[in-house]
Amino acid sequence: MKCDRSPSKVRPPPLEKRGIGIFGACGKHDRRKIPLGPLASSPPSEKGKANSPSAPASSSVTGFTLIEVLVALTILAIALAAAVRATSVATDGAQETRLRTLATWIAQNRVAELTATNVFPPAGTISGRDSMAGIEFEWQQVTTETPNAAFRKVELRILRPAQAQSLVTLNAYLVRPPGSGS
Repeated sequence: MKCDRSPSKVRPPPLEKRGIGIFGACGKHDRRKIPLGPLASSPPSEKGKANSPSAPASSSVTGFTLIEVLVALTILAIALAAAVRATSVATDGAQETRLRTLATWIAQNRVAELTATNVFPPAGTISGRDSMAGIEFEWQQVTTETPNAAFRKVELRILRPAQAQSLVTLNAYLVRPPGSGS
């Protein structure tokens, strides 16, 4: 069978698009190679020499120097350290938000309890402990008189567990229940 090389009858195979090689319509007789890189362009006799330890470095052989690798590893280490630090800060922020939310609920519960009992609290300071979601909190309640005798200001401070630092301060004004004495 004779190979017809007219341009209209030769169709390129899909391998040509991948850069692997070009195979014409005539099969193995028309096989040509496309160089894939600096090593692929060197003749086969030089490839064997380039791998031997005594062979001089060829200008067609490329790679990363030790300095380039060390610089890349340093940049990678800095980026990973920054990512770990960012994760740590986010975790700490989430824990702080959780504690503040629980402390706010304790303060709101205390004000709701004072309102529901219908007792007009006397002026002064009291403290206590309360637990929310398995965490023990301390609270301080400071009740002061207001210019209007029918109202009392109640300031509730919820303290961080095992510390004297205030997480939340909630101010509320309570009204003297109807029918109670002056």
